[in-house]
Amino acid sequence: MGKNIYRKLAFRNLKKNGSMMLPYLFTCVTAVIFYYIVVSLSANKDLKSISGGNFTIDVMKLGSLLFAILSIFFLLYSNSFIIKRRKKELGLYHILGLEKKHIQKILAWENNICALATIVLGLTLGFIINPFLTAILSRAISAKLAFSSAISIVAVAKTVFLFITIFIIILLFNLRQIYSANSLELLKGGQYGEKEPKTKWSLAIFGAVLLAVGYILSWFVKNPKEDLNLIIGAIVCVLIATYLLFLAVSVVVLKMLRSKEHIYYKPKNFTLISGLLYRIKQNAIGLSNICILATATLFIMTITTSLYFGINNMLNNSYSKDFSIIYPQTDKKEMADLKEFIDETTVKYSVTLENETHYTGNKHAEDFAKNGTLEYFFLMPLSDYNRLAGEELTLSHDEVLFYSEGEEYQLDELSFGQNSVRIAEKLKSFPIENDHGDDYGRRWLYVVTQEDGLIAEYFGLSDNVTSYYEFDLLGKEADKTAFSHAIAEETYGFTNWSSMSKYVYRESVIVRFGGLLFLGILISIILFAETALSIFYKQISEGFDDKDRFNILTKVGMSHKEIHSTIRRQILIVFFSPLLVSLLHLTIALPMIMKLLKIAFLDSVGIIAGSGLICAAVFVLIYSLVFFMTEQAYRKIVTSPQK
Repeated sequence: MGKNIYRKLAFRNLKKNGSMMLPYLFTCVTAVIFYYIVVSLSANKDLKSISGGNFTIDVMKLGSLLFAILSIFFLLYSNSFIIKRRKKELGLYHILGLEKKHIQKILAWENNICALATIVLGLTLGFIINPFLTAILSRAISAKLAFSSAISIVAVAKTVFLFITIFIIILLFNLRQIYSANSLELLKGGQYGEKEPKTKWSLAIFGAVLLAVGYILSWFVKNPKEDLNLIIGAIVCVLIATYLLFLAVSVVVLKMLRSKEHIYYKPKNFTLISGLLYRIKQNAIGLSNICILATATLFIMTITTSLYFGINNMLNNSYSKDFSIIYPQTDKKEMADLKEFIDETTVKYSVTLENETHYTGNKHAEDFAKNGTLEYFFLMPLSDYNRLAGEELTLSHDEVLFYSEGEEYQLDELSFGQNSVRIAEKLKSFPIENDHGDDYGRRWLYVVTQEDGLIAEYFGLSDNVTSYYEFDLLGKEADKTAFSHAIAEETYGFTNWSSMSKYVYRESVIVRFGGLLFLGILISIILFAETALSIFYKQISEGFDDKDRFNILTKVGMSHKEIHSTIRRQILIVFFSPLLVSLLHLTIALPMIMKLLKIAFLDSVGIIAGSGLICAAVFVLIYSLVFFMTEQAYRKIVTSPQK
């Protein structure tokens, strides 16, 4: 056979199977576009020059790796539906005289055409869309990024290499399907009837128990840094339980419904229950995969959205004051010089200092309860506490004032070394708040002592005391940020000095979480596209399988109205059961998500729950649109006349 005939047959086949190929090619092109853009952004020079930009670059590099993995998995998964549906068509070629090697050449041409079209169209659209998405990222991170029209050669090379590799893998998979199948298997196209699944009560009960265990484990997570095993255990339990839920529990429920004669022997229920029951094995894996994809999409959307819109909440939790300077108490001359510079800089940037606070103290860690657990505490002289709190309290040598963050502290004395001091009073509030930095999960204690007290002598309070100078700023946002940068730069060269600015950190956080939100949206789009595509192919595949069955039902007297009702109810169950389970997973996991986000000092229940609710609503809306499209395609297949 001439080479042209293979090419012509390949083009004809792609056109003939357009209803299946177009959604697949759309997903391929989308994957190419997003992969190119993410790789291109990871090489953006402007990102490197802004605060937090290196983090965003690292996120984009990680995102490109994730996109590569998702693209390989999703495109292979989608292709498996197409090749299964086309086996009958390819079997006819074999019956009509084409050898397997000829069929394989046709498939090779089809694959090459798809690969070329996907890569060329994807890159072309990537070049066009890249400036617009760069503008969106620039707005999300509140930074100016150059909207260069230049094409990233590195990004192009990586994209071409990745997707050529993917299409080679797809081709090898398709060739193997043809090579290993005989003519009868090709003609059957994988349409072998499923035996009725047995009722596996043990698996159903195990799945329900495992789901409950996964949910309970997620509720037991207190500190994500320390309870990583609980988080992993909860995820594994829920993943396995999800498969068992659709495989075993669904069989139990369907058989229970079938045993109810008043329910089962109604035309609208008979076809629905029997159809689902006999294909439950195939449905279980597909529905579980869809549920897990939907859950992953909802999780990513909720977390990234919460982080971005909770920036102010995080900053307020991280910084008690707008600006803090920490320096050795012995550097009094340097501090005097710095105060002069601060006064000059306030005039320069038209800002005003307020709520100025100065105090001394040291941070330490000690096992006060002698139970092997370190307690982190801030030791402050009584004179500073009295000045800040407006009190005139006195303490003896072995007494302290005590304040505990969070839950009430149970001990009445603090033990250290061979000594102990009595807690004279447990304070209900404290005049300063500690800026924890990255110390999430540590309960900070505040201990006030006489300068020559027992605990002060033990921890050397007078030897190496640290001074803290903190204040808030009044003025325009841009002026306060510029002022903060100027003071931070001035203190940068001082030995053992450090400064913390809410406004400097805000710039970095916006860049970081803006990049995360941007990448999260792209990943969510890809995940949802694959979720929708999986459902589409699954329903279309089942539509062809159901066509003969519904034609028989029509011949035995079932009306088109009844068929339409049955189709709609079946798709509703198959389509929305993964969505309902994924929403349940998200709802139960919200407390764990809140604890995870506390690592970034985001503790606003309203922001996190609101983000989850909005993301879920958007997801359900788009999911429902896909449902209506799928229902129309499915109904058209099963109700079309036999050819």
